[in-house]
Amino acid sequence: KQYEKLWRYLEYKYCKEKSITDAERAKRIVFTKLVGVMMNVGCRVKECLGLQWNEVYANPLDDAEKRKVNMLVKIRRENSKTGKGRVVAAPIRGRIDIIKREQMKLGLECKPTDFIFANPSSKDGKPYTRENIANRFRYALKQSGLQEEFDREGMVVTLYSCRHTWITWRLVYGNVPLHLLAE
Repeated sequence: KQYEKLWRYLEYKYCKEKSITDAERAKRIVFTKLVGVMMNVGCRVKECLGLQWNEVYANPLDDAEKRKVNMLVKIRRENSKTGKGRVVAAPIRGRIDIIKREQMKLGLECKPTDFIFANPSSKDGKPYTRENIANRFRYALKQSGLQEEFDREGMVVTLYSCRHTWITWRLVYGNVPLHLLAE
């Protein structure tokens, strides 16, 4: 219920605000899709920001219909907290396509080794910082009314909470064995 409230705010208000520039709208769309990627991949913030275009790809074993929705996401061991790499299958094709379109609008080339979440203000193609993204997330929580709700409930919600949401969804809806999820 809370995710749906956040998602609706991001999609229908945050990204569609009339008084923002086209560049700010593109950044907001990229941020919104970043949250969606995190919710569907279960990666940590650092892992998400460190993703390169060549690390998100179609599963060669999927049929044409599944390729329209699903992608494989490779988390490099160097980009992982634990030092262990992994590949996650996730329904993020639409989000990735939109991110690429918006990043190109911002003047980014999206070459295979470029960061997916490259900051267009960075002269050397570095990704957004965790602080950049965390600030946007806090703003979205406040503007959507969720922060007030979380404060009343004594909940602390951060971008890392997206990982917790993903894990919960895998347990409740994904029929994923607990030992596999723990690994």
